[in-house]
Amino acid sequence: MANVVIDLEQKKLICPPKWLPANVHYLTIMGSVAYGVSADASDMDVYGFCIPPKEVVFPPIEIGGRAVDPFFNINRPEELAEAEALLSVTAPASRQP
Repeated sequence: MANVVIDLEQKKLICPPKWLPANVHYLTIMGSVAYGVSADASDMDVYGFCIPPKEVVFPPIEIGGRAVDPFFNINRPEELAEAEALLSVTAPASRQP
C-alpha cells in the first residue's frame, strides 16, 4: 500500500509536519473506502502511529554556541576531552573570598 499520508499531502488535503510521512507505521484505512463501497465523496479514516525522530523529541542542546547531542556519550579519551571542554564553557567562575 502506498503511503496514504504522502498522497493526502500531495493533494493538499493535510499539512503534516515534515518528519511525519516517513515515520508512520502500521497505516490502516478504515471507513467506506476500506469496505470497497466508496464514492468520490466517501469518508476515509486513516489510522496509524508514528515514532518521531530522536532529533524532534530531543533536539540538540546549545552549549557555548555549539549544538550538542543530548545523548552525548563519553567512551573514548577524545570524548572525555570534549566533555571537559564543554564543562569549562558552562562552569561558573570560581568565587574568590
